[in-house]
Amino acid sequence: MKLLFRKVLRDFNLNRTRSVLVILAIFLGVLGTGLILDCYAITKREMDVSYMNTNPASFTIRVDPVDANLEQALENFPEIKNYEVRRMIRARTSTAADDWQTTELYVIDDFNNIRINTFSPLEGARSPGVGEILIENAALSVADVSIGDPLTMKIPLNSPATLLVTGSVQAPGMHPAWMDALVYGFITPDTLALLGAPSDASEILFVVSGDRFDEVYIHDVAVSVKDWCADNGYSVSRITVPTPGQHPNGDQMNAILFLFEAFGMLSLFLSCVLVFNIITALLSGQIKEIGIIKAIGGNSFQIAGMYYFLIALFGAIAVLFAIPMAAFMSRSFVDLSAEMLNFTVSSYSIPLWSYLLQLAAGIMIPALAATLPILKSSKISVNEALSDVGQTKNQFGSSFLDRSLGKIGGLNLSVLLSIRNTFRKQGRLLLTIGTLAIGGAMFIIAINVQASLGNTFDNALTDLNFDAQYVFSQNYSEEAVAEVLSQLPDIKTVDYLSGSMASFVYADGTESNSFQGVGLPPDMDSMALPMIAGRWISSADTNAIVLNQTLSANEPTVDIGDTVLFKANGITAELTVIGIVKEVAGSDKAYLSQDYYQQVFSQDGAIRSINITYQQSDDPSLLALRVETEKILKENNLDVLTAITIREAQAIMGNHLISVSGFLMIAALLVIIVGTMGLISSTGMNVMERMRETGIMRSMGASQKRIFYLMTIENLVTGLISWVIAALLAFPLSILTGNIFGNIFLKLPLDNVYRLSGAGIWLILILLITVIVSFVATRKSLRLPINEVLAYE
Repeated sequence: MKLLFRKVLRDFNLNRTRSVLVILAIFLGVLGTGLILDCYAITKREMDVSYMNTNPASFTIRVDPVDANLEQALENFPEIKNYEVRRMIRARTSTAADDWQTTELYVIDDFNNIRINTFSPLEGARSPGVGEILIENAALSVADVSIGDPLTMKIPLNSPATLLVTGSVQAPGMHPAWMDALVYGFITPDTLALLGAPSDASEILFVVSGDRFDEVYIHDVAVSVKDWCADNGYSVSRITVPTPGQHPNGDQMNAILFLFEAFGMLSLFLSCVLVFNIITALLSGQIKEIGIIKAIGGNSFQIAGMYYFLIALFGAIAVLFAIPMAAFMSRSFVDLSAEMLNFTVSSYSIPLWSYLLQLAAGIMIPALAATLPILKSSKISVNEALSDVGQTKNQFGSSFLDRSLGKIGGLNLSVLLSIRNTFRKQGRLLLTIGTLAIGGAMFIIAINVQASLGNTFDNALTDLNFDAQYVFSQNYSEEAVAEVLSQLPDIKTVDYLSGSMASFVYADGTESNSFQGVGLPPDMDSMALPMIAGRWISSADTNAIVLNQTLSANEPTVDIGDTVLFKANGITAELTVIGIVKEVAGSDKAYLSQDYYQQVFSQDGAIRSINITYQQSDDPSLLALRVETEKILKENNLDVLTAITIREAQAIMGNHLISVSGFLMIAALLVIIVGTMGLISSTGMNVMERMRETGIMRSMGASQKRIFYLMTIENLVTGLISWVIAALLAFPLSILTGNIFGNIFLKLPLDNVYRLSGAGIWLILILLITVIVSFVATRKSLRLPINEVLAYE
């Protein structure tokens, strides 16, 4: 047995080129898999740890008023571990003359005693003074300010005031400011009073004493607190129970990790195909040696063990380099994820299970991939092995495919020879085409999913047939708003919408998380949201309600035809669900008839928002018109809470697209590299097996250029066949991937598109790859003297 292992080491040394190809194939498979596993493990853990380190609120209630008696009573709730009185106000920050950015302003009583939804100081002051503000680090660019700059701030129904930016903080529990174009600011109650709002707080954050990840338990505790408040004269206007332990960007991160997992598994699969391909070629060249070993007493078990040892040696060398490199490269990807999705990384340590899986990917899986050729070769008889001539019994030209190729005419003789040579090793050709096709398909899928996400966002904007939306700080009469807007000659159409925050009341008396209720006017022109199921609201509907898909996903027990208890402004009414509508990147919303909404929920003809279409809608005009409209509204004492143009909404959607696109292309690149390795290994083996053949051709006068030309055409044929398969394969897989990704990210399938440009780019890439691989693979052999080539074994 010792002699057999000595033979393995000798083969390893003598067949260095093939050995390097096997090691490289395993290395790339382990690197791709390890990179995915490490990124997944670190990102998932650090995102969760970063979020949980902020001690996120289990639930939040909005109460009026908050006094000493209420706080004393909350101390006696055994289910409450901690609570903190805080207030969040939707404000606006001036980033240019008469232009305003939506801001979430958090009022903190004691910056030295923040216990829930914590954040960390980064630069400048740790706590702001009166007239000062801290800005979340990622929001500095959105507000276009630096530490030490003045910042104009306006809260609803009050005049603007100037605050001084004295520091920045890191708040991992918030959405990325750059992505949603939001400014996050932190001030004291005294500064809030300076801005014009009363300093009494009305929001309380709670952390439960029991299981913080049990949503049912948390909801029960929240309801008990709400009921106690109601029984003791406190008005609860809102209750919010977020998904326990889930970062605000959890869905987006899960969607990205799904793509990484899928592409990582394909990368590993392709590396196994490469190992199978190369080991098959290696063993086919050692058939006579296997016959000799058997003739002198070796058995199939010993021969198989010898080659399994060789595979293990290849794998050990590969993982020795791949695992550390994957760990090193994962840091960059994790840092990118942390920056884009707003969480902090406290440790880059990789869990043991990731290392174990990478070891298995590098040693056990290649051994499994090589099992079939090893068993086939080790069981060959002595007679069959010693009579082997390096080809199958059915020589090239005897099969139907070979005869068909032989009938091809009208082509240059060199081209015809290359095409026929392509099919000499049909098993190897299939594996090479398979690896290239899968790699190419993944590249096209990445482009298609990216394009489908962009198409979904574009269609969503098309569904919104207005140029700008304005949400007021309070209700105003439609007549008053219409009279003011009549001063603007550039307005084409206006839709007036009612609305307020609302919730569902369940059979046990508990309530759902709050969502936005919207009362739609009859014959509205500014929105044409597509129906997922059921129908849209008509002017004749009274107690009918339509949910958007995000609200429907969060209320899985509610279906079309069901009756729900809808609560808004303290009034409850029974409504029938008549439809579910598609609203991309929107918050949870429910739509009702405006007449019914105003009659039942005490709106008294008031409206809360307007959708405006202008005569001109090009980008410069639209921004100027938004600024002018806000100016006119302000001059007439109509206070705007938020305003956004369709172009700004498009930019926000584009920010979400950016966060996905980079990860998609990185994952696709890993698969392409492994697929390209398939062509390199196949070409390298073809060159080695045809050394004598090329030597004879050179001795008969064939130039190095001609032989390179033949090999290049052969690879081009292989590449073109793989391209056709990749382009066809990418069509159904793009739809499947887009649907899964969309359901994770947006709670609905993407509006899938197949971009021919993706297939076109891959065609150019595959042609370049085949030419480069042909040059690299043939360069060394063509430089050898003819006598050495003819003597090659």
